[in-house]
Amino acid sequence: MSPGGKACFSVALVVAAIVTNTAHAYTITRCIDAGEAAIDRLQIDREKIAEVKTDKLVSGGENLYVTGYLLWMKSNACKGSLVLSLRADCSFLDTFTRGDCSLAHFRR
Repeated sequence: MSPGGKACFSVALVVAAIVTNTAHAYTITRCIDAGEAAIDRLQIDREKIAEVKTDKLVSGGENLYVTGYLLWMKSNACKGSLVLSLRADCSFLDTFTRGDCSLAHFRR
């Protein structure tokens, strides 16, 4: 991993949060460290991440509250996404893929 890889991902995550929804930009930026730790644990090569988008998950009841976050990562190596699921407290929950992407497309 290049020295700028970690910083580049962090900046991409903040920008994605702001572009996706400025109302939750502050909250998702709290999750940068958790996202970074999950990427390291999953041995994802940050250089293979072409784009990051974020989604906020909310409860379905009358009193809406944030239940977690999704970090959608795209790569030029596949058509689809690798998604990191984080709890509301930003702890890593799970990962899944969409389209023809697999975790292998993002690994070092």
